[in-house]
Order: sequence, then C-alpha cells, then structure tokens
Amino acid sequence: MIPSIILCYLQLIGLAYVVIVLMGAPFLTDIVRTLVLSIYIVLIGFTPIVVRYQGKVNDIYQLLMAKSKNDFLMRNLAWGTMFGAWLGAIPIPLDWDRWWQRWPITCLVSSTMGAGLSVILSYVWLRRHTFDMAKLTASQEQELREAFDLFDSDHSGRISRMELKRVLQALNIKVSDNELQQLMVQMDSDNSGEIDYNEFKEVIGASFFRKYSKQELQAAFKKFDTDNSGYITSHELSHILSRMGRHISQNEVEAMVKSLDASGDGKISFEEFCKLFD
Repeated sequence: MIPSIILCYLQLIGLAYVVIVLMGAPFLTDIVRTLVLSIYIVLIGFTPIVVRYQGKVNDIYQLLMAKSKNDFLMRNLAWGTMFGAWLGAIPIPLDWDRWWQRWPITCLVSSTMGAGLSVILSYVWLRRHTFDMAKLTASQEQELREAFDLFDSDHSGRISRMELKRVLQALNIKVSDNELQQLMVQMDSDNSGEIDYNEFKEVIGASFFRKYSKQELQAAFKKFDTDNSGYITSHELSHILSRMGRHISQNEVEAMVKSLDASGDGKISFEEFCKLFD
C-alpha cells in the first residue's frame, strides 16, 4: 500500500506542476519554487483522499468528479486548495511592487486559505443538510435494519459486492463493474471489502427517510410492477425477492402484501405503496 501511495503522490505532484505551468507559471525559471507550490498543494489538499483511497488514482479522479455527499469534505478540500492557489496568482502581475508579490508567495497563502475555508463551509453545509442518525426513532431503526437484511442474503451481518450487485439487478438497476466498485468504495468506510450495518445506515439513512417526489415513487413502483398493471402482486413481489436472493415462502409474501393492502384486493396499488414513505 505504501509504494502505491508514494507513486500516487509523485503523479499528483507532476500533474499539479504541469497544470500550474500551463496556467502561466514560469516555465524555465523559478522551477524550484513552482515545484514547492505543487508539492504544497498536493500535501494539504490531497493527503486525506490519497490515504483514504490507498493511492488509487482512478478512484481519486472519480471522487473529484462526483457530486454525491460521500467524502464530501475531502473532495471540497482538494478543490478549495486548487481554487485558492489559482486566486492567489491574481496579485502577482499587478504593479504594486510589494515583496509578497514574488512567485509563489501569494499562491501558497491563498491555497492555505482556500483549504481552510472549504473545510469550514463544507462542515456547515453538512450540518444543515445531513440526516441526523442520532435522531432515528425505534421504528426507523427497524426499517433500516430490515432494508439491510434484504441485501444481506446470507445473514453474515455484512453486504458483499455480489449481494449488492444482486439486489441492484433484481431492481433492474444497471451498473457497470466500475460503477459498482465506486459504490462499494463510497459505502465501505473501513476498506474491509464489505459493508456492515453502520456503514449502510450512514449512507442510506439520509435518503431512506427523506420525502420523495411523486415521480421518484412512480419510478420505484415500476421496478416492482413488472407487468405494468398498476399493481404489485404477491407473485411480482416474490419474484423480485427471489432475484435478490431472498427465498421466502408464499405465505410470508402474502402476509407482506396484506400488511400494505388497505383495500383488501390482494395486491398493492401505487397509493398503498406510497404510504410506505409517508
């Protein structure tokens, strides 16, 4: 792991150096100062990501391009550091004749300020928008546990890559091997290669209990309503569950349908389905 991290640092420093030169830094002069700036940007802006992803450059790139809240602070730290360094170059060509305008002093200072400000703003944003897991009610905790058990088909207490893929396929959600790996990386915070309940709860909890739009609920309903009849039958539910690796008896499936079937017609309508998310 250490060699891959060192190699990753060298690649990032080299890339940073090239980008800085392309954006106007001295090419044949002040090489040492430009290299120092490149090293500084990588060390303060990318160290958490490099360590978190064990020097895997492709995973780091995907994180930087992602828009999810996973590793939100680390991603914004990297972008904040780079943006700060870019802003720091603005005063250098101005005719102020100050000692601190010498390359790359302002970029070093500004990248530090960008890193600090990005962390502070990201933390404030997350505090306002992230679902508070400590406020889960007993019923919400039970719902999350049941959802986790649906993925954990072998009852090991952990979700493997294959179990996650099986559930996504059962719901007709097509993901490439690369997308599946990225999803695993985002959820697997301890890098064990599997997802335990606490990791599952941390990632899924916020979306699990948020209010969904009618369009989102209709899209989810259609995943179960395979014959487009407008209802989910016990047969369709049993088929989906079996594809997920959950082989339960017909009586148990009918009991699940009955618990949601307020009209008593033996199937689940869209309105009855929506009550699950009230």
